[in-house]
Amino acid sequence: MAILLLVASYIALTAADFATTLIGLRSGNAVELNPAAAHGADNIRIGFLVVANIALLLPLVVAFAVGIVQAHRVPRTALSHWWRHVLDIFYVSPLNDHARQRRPLRLVTAAMTLLVLKLVIVGSNLLVIAGHPNPTTLLAVMWTHAGLEGPALYWAAYGVMIVPCYIAAVGLAAATLKLAQRNRR
Repeated sequence: MAILLLVASYIALTAADFATTLIGLRSGNAVELNPAAAHGADNIRIGFLVVANIALLLPLVVAFAVGIVQAHRVPRTALSHWWRHVLDIFYVSPLNDHARQRRPLRLVTAAMTLLVLKLVIVGSNLLVIAGHPNPTTLLAVMWTHAGLEGPALYWAAYGVMIVPCYIAAVGLAAATLKLAQRNRR
């Protein structure tokens, strides 16, 4: 059930991203930052984006599923005090028992991070459509003034947004794993 919810959320947020991006482009308020997705000044390559999003979804579903199946490995203290484990993403040691116990948290966090980022992007797109300041535009302007353009501009703008999305996703992943542990009893 959790995997179906993940896939449905991913599909809904991806569709909302596409729709709000197209509306923003057609209204003249938006510019597509992803140079691989841009197709002219007011259009995007939907086929490319669909394939790219399917390619992202498949490994995330596998990571999420493995994380949920291994939820019992994660100590309750790690889930209750999840903020202490935000930097665990850098602690990958397959031979260390502590690292193996937290692996499900990292796996579920990977899937949740993309969902949170997509939610932020949709919100940002809605702000663009309404003509309000938004995080994506503010970051893009900042990086443009720093001299970035093309793929570097895209990755710098979204790279900065990934950090708070990742932190929020660790909390969501911890809550998801707690629920998975409760449901196993």
